[in-house]
Amino acid sequence: MHAETVSQLKQQLSRCDGLILGGGLAGLAAARQWIKQGGRPLVLEAAPQLGGRASSHWDRHWGVSLDNGPHLLVGAYHQTLAWLDELHPEPPLLAGSGYHFHTAQDGFYSLTPGAGPAPWRLLRALSRFPGVETKDLLSLARLAPGLFSPRLRGGEGRSVTEWLQQVGVTPTLFERLWEPLTLATLNEGPGSADATLFAEVVKRLFLAPKADGLPLYPTTDLQQLLIEPAARWIRQRGGEILTHCRIQQLKSDREGITALFLHGRRGGGVEEIALPAGVAVISSLPQRALRRLMPQWQQLKAMESWLESPIVAVHLRYPCPVPMPAPMVGLPGGVSQWLCQWPDGHDHARRVSASISGAYREVSWSTEQLVARVRQELEQLFPSLAGVTPQNRVIKNRRATFAAWPGCQQWRRPPATPWPNLFLAGDWTATPLPATLEGAVLSGQQAARAAFHMV
Repeated sequence: MHAETVSQLKQQLSRCDGLILGGGLAGLAAARQWIKQGGRPLVLEAAPQLGGRASSHWDRHWGVSLDNGPHLLVGAYHQTLAWLDELHPEPPLLAGSGYHFHTAQDGFYSLTPGAGPAPWRLLRALSRFPGVETKDLLSLARLAPGLFSPRLRGGEGRSVTEWLQQVGVTPTLFERLWEPLTLATLNEGPGSADATLFAEVVKRLFLAPKADGLPLYPTTDLQQLLIEPAARWIRQRGGEILTHCRIQQLKSDREGITALFLHGRRGGGVEEIALPAGVAVISSLPQRALRRLMPQWQQLKAMESWLESPIVAVHLRYPCPVPMPAPMVGLPGGVSQWLCQWPDGHDHARRVSASISGAYREVSWSTEQLVARVRQELEQLFPSLAGVTPQNRVIKNRRATFAAWPGCQQWRRPPATPWPNLFLAGDWTATPLPATLEGAVLSGQQAARAAFHMV
């Protein structure tokens, strides 16, 4: 680390009362909440730019900014949407009317909830699904009691598949709705996804006010939607942010975190920077990164067996428009899972992104294999694309989210830790949600609230 950065860090530490490690969405949400509580945060980020998994990069050849992968928002993201309302006079989001799918057998079809009470909206929408019969709809009635039980009835410690089979959900609804939804929200297939987390998703999407269940498509990249406006908001209100700042280890004693270890000047070894008294530390780092910073935390070390799930994004740019019927189309049973064409301005009609969640198999495929499979599925939808060669960009995130396996909630840590001035945020910590944008925002808020009492 450059001497200038070390000197700047020491000065900024002397002015802050809340130190936030990690400049991803959870860390920025914690900084926002800290300011709202009257504090002065300092955010440290190891990378050159903020955002973490919610970041974007400029592709100079395409002349566009590409997200690491498509991120959909929904009306149930109450905390995220409230934040966006603070950051934008008019948030750059396009409201959708429902969810769209395609299969080779049935072509395009939609799940479009109408008016009326929540359960009936879903039943009416599903009754218009091709191939859905009365027995399929009746299976939803057996699902509801577990959703409203304080302890998920029959689902705790089970996979989504086991729970849905137990309550009698039919194969038709499983394949056409529940499997694509599980992959999109938990980044796991239903056979390896936690039923408790899935039930929370279903409640928030389909058993809440109608607007909560509708999609919201970003009309700009995530950097412009959230990350850069959030950073400006924080700085304008006295918060500070330092990038290119990689912490090597946290020093602690019985009283709490007492110092940071950083790489010193080139060839100068490690430099210790004392933490001023009364400063709260909020880590919004992934749990694997926190384990490296705190090898003395035995409980965290025991979490080494808790793995992370991969996501692969395949971006294609055609020389001609791709006539997508909606900004997002699900392909039940397809490798692509979801095809996305966000209305984000410059030549968006020629670009399509495939989002592949729970990509344990696909993450090992070559770029050529991935592009060929996505093109094949696109050409089944739009035969006019056959023989048309697109440009491509493939982004593999091998550690995209925590593995939402059955029983994973036992691993998710609350904000408080054994050290009185150290608190945890991040979508892997204890929230009722899977690893989503809303889960990250919620975790940052709850960590800042817990930590502020210490200061």
